[in-house]
Amino acid sequence: MRELRVTLWVTLWGVLIQRAEALNATSTSSTADLALDHAIERSVLLEHLEGSGTDVVTDSSYTLTTLTHDGTVSPKVKKRAADFYNGFVGPQFYSPFSISSPRFPPTSVIGLGRPLQRGSMPPNVEYVALWNPRNAAPHWGSIYLDQKLHIEGSFIQNGRIRNLTQPDMAKETIRLLQYVGSPESNNFKFVWVLAKNLDASTAISLREPSNLCSPRLAPAVFQDEDYEFLGEADIDNRIMQYVFQGHIHVVDKAQFLGKVYVLTKQRCSCSCAGASVQS
Repeated sequence: MRELRVTLWVTLWGVLIQRAEALNATSTSSTADLALDHAIERSVLLEHLEGSGTDVVTDSSYTLTTLTHDGTVSPKVKKRAADFYNGFVGPQFYSPFSISSPRFPPTSVIGLGRPLQRGSMPPNVEYVALWNPRNAAPHWGSIYLDQKLHIEGSFIQNGRIRNLTQPDMAKETIRLLQYVGSPESNNFKFVWVLAKNLDASTAISLREPSNLCSPRLAPAVFQDEDYEFLGEADIDNRIMQYVFQGHIHVVDKAQFLGKVYVLTKQRCSCSCAGASVQS
């Protein structure tokens, strides 16, 4: 009887081991599938993290020491890794624009959140626009109404001015940046921040989709005494370009740091430092 009991235990133990191995095989397959899904999600996130100048942390949380807008070091705070790159906005923050049937939603974002100064001329409202050419890097530009209330707009591509009124631009994809919702529902605001105080990861920036080494481009305003110009900033190389009176003007070095304001996405619920807050 004792030998029979031992045989039964051994048989039962063998069955349990086989069951466990089968479950482990299923679990391993499931884990591999989850890992693959996670890798895909991370690849999308890495497109926005690459070139930010900060290491990518894959833990569920990390400690970050940041610089405040006045250049001082803020206390260490806990942030989730998923919230690291917060300069990206979804498609709902872009409104299609056509020069043949122009429409400026009240939610559209304008330079510095107010009319821009033009010296002795009346201030000018300039809308932040995005041009997304085929198989090339997207570019930020300006769309506005001239003194005769005609629609004008310009972008800069490879050192050339591309006017919105040019025939070859008629079928190009143009969008206006807009702020929809509220700071409470979105948990962020758009803030124009002086370049020397910029945290590059917060800039509303885009780069060439097929080239992660391409520079990040963001909307920017150059402020020079009584003149202000909306254009595009290369935040990696600290250069800004804008169009004025049919010519391309370049701002770099000390002028870039001290006179250029870059549009950012700030998650703070308090009053953020910057030229203006647009929500």
